[in-house]
Amino acid sequence: MKAPALAFASLATAVAALSYSSTAHAIGPVDIEIAARGGYATNPGSGANPYGFGIGGRAGVSIIGIYAGVSGMYYFGSTQQASVGGVPVSSSPTTAMEGFEAGYTFKLSILKIRPQVGVGNATFGGSGSVDVNGSSTSLSGSSSNLYVEPGALVMVMLGSTFFVGADVNALILPSVADGTGTTTTYTSLSFHAQLGVQF
Repeated sequence: MKAPALAFASLATAVAALSYSSTAHAIGPVDIEIAARGGYATNPGSGANPYGFGIGGRAGVSIIGIYAGVSGMYYFGSTQQASVGGVPVSSSPTTAMEGFEAGYTFKLSILKIRPQVGVGNATFGGSGSVDVNGSSTSLSGSSSNLYVEPGALVMVMLGSTFFVGADVNALILPSVADGTGTTTTYTSLSFHAQLGVQF
């Protein structure tokens, strides 16, 4: 490569590097977070709890404290035995949730506090059985609903990479069909422990 061309290429590279550095500095620190979650959500109504114990995870990016990410949870639900008109009925609902999260992170030394809100889809699956004259008939079905989950997350950094955390949230289903042509809002509380890494 001739000297003028080499000089031009070097200058262009230097300008690009300085431009990138300046842009990154202007944006502020960028953190990528990945975490596993496990926790519990309370029963939103009567009957078998469609939530109960659950496991899942989340991943997101934080830029100058503004966090945006995706999350997923699977709740194993509970089983309920009941009698309807003298007929034994068993139900075992479960819930799969996937959605987006957004919030703002306040840093206090090794502590991070993040008010946040999650929005997404909750799919309720269910299986059950009805015993009639000693013969059991299996039932199954599913339905999807919008969920909104405002809450707060507290994280403790373990060095520069690992963290542990806990979040508490209001889990709201704003419009659930109740089978009579009207809709009902259901509210639960959800609690999760988190273990993750930050890059």
